[in-house]
Amino acid sequence: MAYSTACISVSAETIQHILSEKELHILEGDIPSPVNPPDGCKFHTRCEHCTEICRHVVPTWEEVSPGHYAACHHMYELQDKWKEKKD
Repeated sequence: MAYSTACISVSAETIQHILSEKELHILEGDIPSPVNPPDGCKFHTRCEHCTEICRHVVPTWEEVSPGHYAACHHMYELQDKWKEKKD
């Protein structure tokens, strides 16, 4: 109920502001099945950074900042790319 209330409370004006401030990134590829997930990383079917290891090996969860975890074979090289974009 709280999620629905939050969604309904977002005005069209707020949505327009968000879209104008940020580039909308649309994921492509196949949505992984929750019943029969793919081998390897569960999100490799939709990830633009997917490589061969992602298709076969499940990445381990690592704490990247206090209380924030990520599981990606390429997270450190991607962090460097994102930092370069910000600078």
